[in-house]
Amino acid sequence: MTCTSKLRETVGSSTASASGIKLHFLHVLVRSVGSLDSMRTSLSNQGRRRMPSIESFPTKRGTVRFTEEYVYFQESFSGYAKSLYRDYWQRGTWWSSSALVAYAFAFPIGVWWVLSAVRDGNFLHIAAVGGLMLVLWAVNFTRGFRSPDQIRLDTIEQVSATDGIKGITRPRLVIRYTDRGTTYKRRVNLPSLYTSGGETVYEQAQEAFTERGF
Repeated sequence: MTCTSKLRETVGSSTASASGIKLHFLHVLVRSVGSLDSMRTSLSNQGRRRMPSIESFPTKRGTVRFTEEYVYFQESFSGYAKSLYRDYWQRGTWWSSSALVAYAFAFPIGVWWVLSAVRDGNFLHIAAVGGLMLVLWAVNFTRGFRSPDQIRLDTIEQVSATDGIKGITRPRLVIRYTDRGTTYKRRVNLPSLYTSGGETVYEQAQEAFTERGF
């Protein structure tokens, strides 16, 4: 009887110990799963917070758009005309409407001047204007400025912003990027600060690149 009692006590103690180990293991497992779920939720929330909120912004001659890998520059003469209409005519003030009219007449006046110079034989004046434009282009080219329609985001080294002088120079971005081992620059002129949304666009342009780590 005594041996049987001791055996029963030993078996009961072993069973209780095994049950305790199982409960402890299950408790640790549950806590581990909970920690993994919390970590996954935290990483997911961080990923959502880091998603860029600005996918595009207007420029002087069109629009800049972003994808996951590239920044695209959709600029053209028609884009320039649309931005002038949007920024000046739709603003509704007399001075902004007058500015648009002045822009509209500047091009035909320039064409008329060239035709008049050709008719009168003033080729020296045409050569002087053309030479000046060529010099400005050459200076920009030697400084590394190019005008690609797209740039891979992972090739961009730096993005600098200049708000310009109101009424004299436009706000702009200068993007430094590499192409086949050579560093180039891409200038992006933004709408004038005199336009209704000029300051907002300037801030959006900076924020769009800041969100992407620049």
